[in-house]
Amino acid sequence: MSKTLVLQSHRHPLPISWLETCIDSVKSWAGLNKFEYQFLGDELLDYEPAPFPVHIVFPQTKLTATRVRAFVDWMTVELRKTLNLG
Repeated sequence: MSKTLVLQSHRHPLPISWLETCIDSVKSWAGLNKFEYQFLGDELLDYEPAPFPVHIVFPQTKLTATRVRAFVDWMTVELRKTLNLG
C-alpha cells in the first residue's frame, strides 16, 4: 500500500495575509484525504537540485515547418539565458 505525503513550504513571515488561509486549506485537504501532511520551513526553498542536461528534440526532416524551427531556435536562446549557459 502506498502512502502520500503532502509537503508544503513558504518563507516566514508570510508576505501577504491571505497566504495563511491557503496554507491552512492545503493542510485541511490533506487531512480530509487521509494524506500525511508536513510543513517545512525555509529548508525546502533553499534546496537547489543538481544541474541536469536539457535537450530539445524534434523530428528533423526536409519538411520541418518554419514555425517549428523558429520555436526551437527561440527556446534554445531562452533556455541558455535562463539556465545561465551563455
